[in-house]
Amino acid sequence: KRIEEEKRKAEEAKRKAEDERRKAQDAKRRAEEEDLLRKQMEDEEHRMQQEVERRREEAEQQRILSEVERYQLLIQNKVERNWIRPPDTAKGMKCTVSVNLIPGGEVVGVKIVKSSGNAVFDRSVETSVWQSSPMPVSSDAKVFDKMRTINFVFNPKD
Repeated sequence: KRIEEEKRKAEEAKRKAEDERRKAQDAKRRAEEEDLLRKQMEDEEHRMQQEVERRREEAEQQRILSEVERYQLLIQNKVERNWIRPPDTAKGMKCTVSVNLIPGGEVVGVKIVKSSGNAVFDRSVETSVWQSSPMPVSSDAKVFDKMRTINFVFNPKD
């Protein structure tokens, strides 16, 4: 009877040890799963923050480009208002002009990048650009940086 009692106690001790081992494994597995879940959530949060930042930067770039386009039109209009049509130039002539600006809008360079085919017309456009200085420019440094060199098609309304 004593041997059976000892056997039973040994079996019970073995069962308790196995239960403890299982509980420890379960706790370790749960902790690993929680760590994995926490890491996945942190990764997702980081990815979302990056996406928000990317969209913010994209919106800022779009704002800058819109402002540059607005100033480009203002510059084009000013040049056109100051332009004097040379005699004997045909209606419908146009050329592409590159204008280099410094802060404050002063013109520091003018270049015809695509000629109209008429040197007198092209020179009259260059002269008009120089006479239009200072040009309207943005006080926003980010916008101005994108408009230091402005290219536009000079196509006067006849």
